Amino acid sequence: MSEIIIRKAVMEDTEAICGVMEAVEQSILDKKAFVADGEEFIRRHIEECGFVLFAEREKEAAAFLIVRFPGLEKDNLGRDIGVGDEELQKVVHMESVGVHPDFRGNGLQYRLLSEAEKYLDMYRYFMATVYPMNTYSLQNFQKLGYEIMLKKQKYTGIERYVLRKLNPIR
Repeated sequence: MSEIIIRKAVMEDTEAICGVMEAVEQSILDKKAFVADGEEFIRRHIEECGFVLFAEREKEAAAFLIVRFPGLEKDNLGRDIGVGDEELQKVVHMESVGVHPDFRGNGLQYRLLSEAEKYLDMYRYFMATVYPMNTYSLQNFQKLGYEIMLKKQKYTGIERYVLRKLNPIR
């Protein structure tokens, strides 16, 4: 079996990413654990307000990670932990990650997060949210040095951990 390749997504990958997102959403029992995004959200992040990493094996979609540059937006997770206005431009969100059920167990979430950090030298705060019952995802973030900063209702009232990692090179 060939290797799983991780690369930056292009617009032509949008449909495949939506397919992974749909497969993840259908496969999880606790629907609070994953909030699916729409096609337009994915397209915006490929071109405008971040980037998307895409994992595939022989043209078969395996996983994705949406990275967002929230800037001064109201939902910047830096605001939740008291990052001052002058520092909000240094916050990046690990916005959404999904691994197709057929590819679970290959360490793809960890690999995607690790790969994304290579593109983020200019950011100080790597941030994410994780559903508290999603221990697999939480453990992946913690292995990479993310810390739980607080627990808060996010995304239509769903309780999440807000995670932060300080960029070691900033």
